[in-house]
Amino acid sequence: MATPRYTLDTTLPTGHSNSVVALQFSPDGKFLASGSGDGVLMVFSTSTWKPIKRYVDASPITAVIWHPTFPKTLICGYRSGDVHTVNFESHLLIDDCNKVWTDKVGGPVHCIASDGTGTKVALSYGSDVAVMEQYAISVWTNARNLPEPPSLPGLDEELPAPVACSLHFVEDGKLLVASYLGHGIMRATFCWDIDLMELRWQITPRTCNIASSALSPDEKIIIVANLYDGLDWYKIPDHSFSRSIPLRINHNVPIPVLLVDGGKILLVGGTSGNMKVLDADTAETIQTLDHGHAKSDFQISLNDTD
Repeated sequence: MATPRYTLDTTLPTGHSNSVVALQFSPDGKFLASGSGDGVLMVFSTSTWKPIKRYVDASPITAVIWHPTFPKTLICGYRSGDVHTVNFESHLLIDDCNKVWTDKVGGPVHCIASDGTGTKVALSYGSDVAVMEQYAISVWTNARNLPEPPSLPGLDEELPAPVACSLHFVEDGKLLVASYLGHGIMRATFCWDIDLMELRWQITPRTCNIASSALSPDEKIIIVANLYDGLDWYKIPDHSFSRSIPLRINHNVPIPVLLVDGGKILLVGGTSGNMKVLDADTAETIQTLDHGHAKSDFQISLNDTD
C-alpha cells in the first residue's frame, strides 16, 4: 500500500454563496478557476492563493474549462444555456473580466471538452452533444450535433433521451468519447467519429448508470463512476470490462473522477465532504482526504512529491 501523498496546503474563501460545481487549474498551473451555483466565476493566483478576478452572471454555472491554447481564457457553461468565453488580461484585483463573448445553446450545459489544440470544442447540453471549431477566441464555426446514441437491446424507445455527462477527445481530436447518464435506465460509453458523425464503438456498462468518467493519458482505459455501487474500469482497445471496486454511492449525486500524475493516481469525489486517492492500476486506496462540510470555502491539497 502506498503512503499518503497529499497534505492540506490552504483553505480558500471562495466568495461564492452557493455550491462550487467546477474547479479547474489553468494549463500553465498559474491560476485556479472556480464556478458555482450562484453564477460567480472566481480566478485565483496559485502563487499567492489570492483572488484576482471575479465575474458574475445571473444563471448558475454548470461547467468550466480553460482553453488549452488561448492564454488566460475560460469557457463557461450555464444552466440557462449560455456559453461564455471569458478572457482576462490585467492582474487587477477583483474586477470584471476584460472580454466576454456569449453564445447560446438549446438547453442547460452539462459539460465541456476541448481537444489538445483548442481547435475543436464539444458541448453537452440538454440531451444533445455539439462539436464545433474555434479558430479565433471569439468565433465558433461549423457546429454540428452528434446523432442520438442508439438504445440498448430491450429498452423502451419512448424513454427520455440520455444526457452526456463526460466528454473526451481521443486520437488527436478525430474521435469523441461520450459517457451518457440515462434516466433510470442503462446507458453506455460511445465513441463517435467527428468527421463522419458516425458511431465508431461503444462500451456497455456492467451496472445501470454512468455518472462520470476519466480517460487514461494513453487512451487505453476509461474509469467510470456509476450511480449504483462504485467504480468500473473498462479497456478501450477491446471495449471490455476490466474490474470494479465498491464505493458508497448517493444515487442523487454523480461523483467526479479524475486521473492525475500521468494517469497513475485516481481522485474520486464524495458526497460527505471527503475525497479518495486511489492507485489507478491496482485500485487500492492510498489516502482519504477529509474536507469536512465547509460551505463557504474550499481546500487545496498538494502532492508532497511534486
